[in-house]
Amino acid sequence: FPKFSEIALKYINEVSITKRCFRDERYTINSLMREAWSEYPINRITANIVGIYRDKQLRTVSGSTVNRRLDVMSTIFTNCKKEWSFPVDNPVLSLRRPKKVAPRSRRYTDEELDKLIKGNRTSEVMRTLIQIALETGMRKSECIGILPEHLKGNTLFIPIAKTKPRTIPLTKKAV
Repeated sequence: FPKFSEIALKYINEVSITKRCFRDERYTINSLMREAWSEYPINRITANIVGIYRDKQLRTVSGSTVNRRLDVMSTIFTNCKKEWSFPVDNPVLSLRRPKKVAPRSRRYTDEELDKLIKGNRTSEVMRTLIQIALETGMRKSECIGILPEHLKGNTLFIPIAKTKPRTIPLTKKAV
């Protein structure tokens, strides 16, 4: 059986590279490959090994971050079995997952927003991006990807969004 690190590299080069989240997934996989167990044969990685990894991670990062890392691991094992026909079990499926952290409810204060937008170190481009994000609720990647042809009157068409293309109504200030 190949080592986990070998399978992870194969996954990066053949599967992950086709995904929009490639950069994030590659970063996660590279961090997994720095673990000592990544040099074990893929069939020797047990739920106990992954559980120890999970517990170690929980000491430094949030449960949501650990869950995202476990999701990537699980996808690698599933792909290994289904697409590459290795007779391996997915040890991640046997684990208890960390609880999700309660969502944040804090909002910025008017004073904080004023400092952010009118601060003497904020560039004009950054001010504009912040104001567009505030007016539209768009993500950073969506704001950065705006092209003149996406603007149609009082609406903005976002062809590449997190899940599917969408049209956003614009306020006067956003226009």
